[in-house]
Amino acid sequence: MSADGADLGAAWKKTRKHNNEYLSMKRDDISFGEPVNAALVISDGAHTLA
Repeated sequence: MSADGADLGAAWKKTRKHNNEYLSMKRDDISFGEPVNAALVISDGAHTLA
C-alpha cells in the first residue's frame, strides 16, 4: 500500500477454515505509535475491517 509514493504497509491474501478468504494487512506510518495489524473479511455480504 502506498500514498504519494510513500510505503504505508502491505496486504496478503490468506485462506482460513472452510476456504474463507481474507486479506491480512499490516499498516505503518510515522504518525502511528506502532504498526497496525488488521484483517479485511467479508461478513454477511459486507466487507469488515477487524
